Amino acid sequence: MHLNGRGHAPGSMRFVYNVITNLVIVTCELLLVALIAAIARYAPIAFAIGTGVLTAMLGLWLERRRLAHELPFYFEEKWSGRTFGVELLALGTALFKGLIAAFITVLTFSGTDAARLDIIALVFAAGVFAGSSLLRRLSISFGASPSRWGFFRLATPLGLIYAQIIALLVVLGVLDQADVLTTLRQAIFDLPERPSIEQASEFLFRIEQLYDAFIQQIVALVIPEGYAMFVSALLSVKVLSGFVIAIYAVIVAEAVRFLEDNS
Repeated sequence: MHLNGRGHAPGSMRFVYNVITNLVIVTCELLLVALIAAIARYAPIAFAIGTGVLTAMLGLWLERRRLAHELPFYFEEKWSGRTFGVELLALGTALFKGLIAAFITVLTFSGTDAARLDIIALVFAAGVFAGSSLLRRLSISFGASPSRWGFFRLATPLGLIYAQIIALLVVLGVLDQADVLTTLRQAIFDLPERPSIEQASEFLFRIEQLYDAFIQQIVALVIPEGYAMFVSALLSVKVLSGFVIAIYAVIVAEAVRFLEDNS
């Protein structure tokens, strides 16, 4: 072993540097995730608009590259050189996904039940962190592009995990399960003629809960009731929230990879 003038092995200094660097990067990752979740919780409308814009911009950048390779594969090279058609289709797809992402974000984070929204924000933050960590690992181990994998491949798995966590919280009594009578009473007596975005979102969440309960009852006819909620969560509208989670997992993962590459 070769020692420097102060009696320390150069490798040990490098090890300490790597440990400190990784701790700093993970701390930055957690802070970024917390910031995103806080904005979603306390400024849901602004967050929804920002999500729609980010999704459209990221989608346009990625859809152009995907379609340039995918269309010739399906249409026997007849799309080769037709950049205008690719650009137009990419723009339309990106704008549509941006609108969907904005709507899902409003439905997820806007409402009148503060306790429920706090829990939703925490679950969302956990999903973003899990997604960004997975994308980082795929990038390091297999050279996968975080943005491409996250945008096109991660939404459904994250949505399924999100729906399962929400189902578990309902089973544990942390979140309430809506019932028909309470929802009807709210629609008749509590919901004004022109509800605010928060009131409308809260009511739509209740409708979503009723849909989940209906699917659960059907599933319970063929499997044990204790598992029915988790199986029915696979068909829940909440799975769509995975798309929004994936968008921010991409942003966080790309930021982390930038820090790692420049550290």
